[in-house]
Amino acid sequence: MAVISVSLKWSSRPMEFGVSGFTLRDVYEVLIQHEAGVDPRQMIRDAQNVGTLPRRGSGHPLMSGFRCSGGSARPGAGPTTWELDALFSNSFSLENIADPTLAPPSIEYTVEDSIEEFDTDLDNAPVATTAGEPYEQKLAVPISDVVISYGFNAPEGTINPGYFVALANKVNAATWNGLAAGRVLVLGAPRVPYVYATDDTPAYWQVQFRLGVRAAFTDPGAPAASAWFERRLNQGFRHLDDGELKLALDENGMPLNRPVLLDAAGAITTVPYWNYFRRYAAADFSGINLVLP
Repeated sequence: MAVISVSLKWSSRPMEFGVSGFTLRDVYEVLIQHEAGVDPRQMIRDAQNVGTLPRRGSGHPLMSGFRCSGGSARPGAGPTTWELDALFSNSFSLENIADPTLAPPSIEYTVEDSIEEFDTDLDNAPVATTAGEPYEQKLAVPISDVVISYGFNAPEGTINPGYFVALANKVNAATWNGLAAGRVLVLGAPRVPYVYATDDTPAYWQVQFRLGVRAAFTDPGAPAASAWFERRLNQGFRHLDDGELKLALDENGMPLNRPVLLDAAGAITTVPYWNYFRRYAAADFSGINLVLP
């Protein structure tokens, strides 16, 4: 749907004087091209955005010093004819324009709990019977992650689908807000609804992030930036012996019915060793312009 023509139907004369100064009123007749399922009011807003029709803050085409302080659209004589009432004032200031993109961001701290199984305790001892056999049912513990809910308004034209893909389910590649690399995870994809322009405000994006913050692993062998890695105790029923994969046997040469601890080289050991698996790719968080208070 598009605007076919715009014409000034009439302009109020003489000007009216009120408590806020002089005001005048212009009425525009707008002829549109009909399109099923499209609101003509949105077409009028689009025409205001490109300057075809006056919008809040725009100058009067004939009267110097007057700016549009608001307006309203209504159906005209036919289904493709609309009228726009525009009020102009000589006391209206551009400072009166409510620009949502200038609003301060919203920041909220919450805690999100999850349940995770664990195979070693806080002293790094394997969770097993006194015979070294893991329990049939895994033990679990609640994990509490700090969640930062962050929202801000972005101008139209600054957000595209690549913005979501670049940050969804990613961890920070470098230190961000004092938090070391790998400690912050974008939880899911950012929600970014689009808000259409009105007579009072320009179109903009409402950007909403949820970021999880987790403490890094402190084990001696933990890799850097591993807070959101998956950790598993290195154990199994087979081991490496001079590069050859062999079954773990007991003192009688019989295969064990419980896993044995393995070191970094896959050999049998009595000291727990953990493997770390990276689950989330890293991304540049410089586009998340959040400064934590």
